[in-house]
Amino acid sequence: MVMWRNPHFFYFKNMNSENQNYRIVRPRGGGFIKIHRDLMFDQIFDDPLMLKVFLWCILKASHKEHHIKFNDRLIHLIEGQFITGRKKAADFLGISEAQYRRIMAKLSNRGSIKISANNKFSVITIKNWQKYQRDWHSYEYQIDEIANEQPAN
Repeated sequence: MVMWRNPHFFYFKNMNSENQNYRIVRPRGGGFIKIHRDLMFDQIFDDPLMLKVFLWCILKASHKEHHIKFNDRLIHLIEGQFITGRKKAADFLGISEAQYRRIMAKLSNRGSIKISANNKFSVITIKNWQKYQRDWHSYEYQIDEIANEQPAN
């Protein structure tokens, strides 16, 4: 079986089948993320590869606390965390493992992420997760309410 992907779907081709059937599978975990405009003024924005990896981290991160079974171990993840391995991550991002390690180290050194690694996988924590994913709609609504208040005479 051979797998290739585009940004929205994974395609599987069964190499053993004579009719060469294709199966399309949409990745799990739909939904959306929020990106604040302040990111445009961050150093991350100046490096396209770092921006790609950082956005991938935000997209991968859990939006709620939960447990995940990984290699017969139950791992507790909180908001803003996810599990990955450098080989699979580099492959998915289309970069070398060395580039992946270098960019993740830069993101860690600048305080954007925290990496807790062992010999099997890494737990990545997005620092200030709530800052990136806070409910800006209700915040803007509060500002609009204040702005629309009529001054007392």
